[in-house]
Amino acid sequence: MANIIDKLQKLISHERSAREIGNVAEAEAFASKVQRLLAEHKLTMSEVEFEAQDKDNPINCEDATFPGSSTPAWMKYLSHGIASSCFCEVYSIARANTQTFVGRDSDRLAAVEMYRYLVATANNLCKKETKTFTEKPAFVLLNKLARHGSKEACAMKSRHLRAFKASFLLGFGTAIYKRLMDDKRVAEGNASEQAFGLILRDSVAIRRFAEEQFGVVNGRTVKAGFRSEEGFQAGKAHGYTVALRSRLALGVA
Repeated sequence: MANIIDKLQKLISHERSAREIGNVAEAEAFASKVQRLLAEHKLTMSEVEFEAQDKDNPINCEDATFPGSSTPAWMKYLSHGIASSCFCEVYSIARANTQTFVGRDSDRLAAVEMYRYLVATANNLCKKETKTFTEKPAFVLLNKLARHGSKEACAMKSRHLRAFKASFLLGFGTAIYKRLMDDKRVAEGNASEQAFGLILRDSVAIRRFAEEQFGVVNGRTVKAGFRSEEGFQAGKAHGYTVALRSRLALGVA
C-alpha cells in the first residue's frame, strides 16, 4: 500500500516542478496520470489488500482552501468530479471557500492536489480569455464610452466583464466534471465483479467516516445570475481540451 502513495508523491513532486518551470503540457498530464494510477490500483486490489487498508491506507479528511467567503459553483463542479474520480467524498464548509475531501490517504492525496492544480489552471486560462474578450471591438467601444463619463456604459462594462469571467469558469468546471464522470463510468464498466464490490464497500466506509466526523450535510442550491454565453462556451471549450489525456500521461514519448 505504501508503494502507491510513494508513486503519487513522486508524481505530485514532478508536476509541481513542471509547473514552476512553465512546462504547461507536462503539468496538464498530471491529472490523467493520477486518475489512471488510482483506477488501476483499485481494480487490481485483492481481498487481503482491501482488508489491510485500515492500517496501511486509512480514511481521513483534508481541507483545500482558497480566498473567499463561499465556494463558487464552478469550483464545486471540479471538487465533486475530482472526488468521485479519486474514490473520495467531498463536503463544503459553511461561510468559507473550503472543500473537505474524505478518503483513503492515497486517494485523498491525489484528489486534493488535482483540485488545487485545476483551480489554478482555470484561473490562469480565465485571465487569458478575459484579456482577449476585452480586446474585441464591441468591448473596446464600451470601454471608450465609460472613460468619457457614461455611467450606463461604465455599469454595462463591469457587468459584462464579471459575467464573462464567471461564465468562463462555470463552463470550464462543468466540462471537467463531465469528462471525469465519463472516464469513471468507463473504468467501472471494465471492473470485475469482485473489484466493483470492493469499491462499493470502501465507499460505504468513507461515507460512514464522514457522517461520524461532520454529521448530516445539507445540500445547497446555487442561484443562476446574469450569464455570458460567450464566456461559458469559451470556458467549456477549454475544459474539454485541457490535457487530462496526453501522450505524456500515457507514457508515450
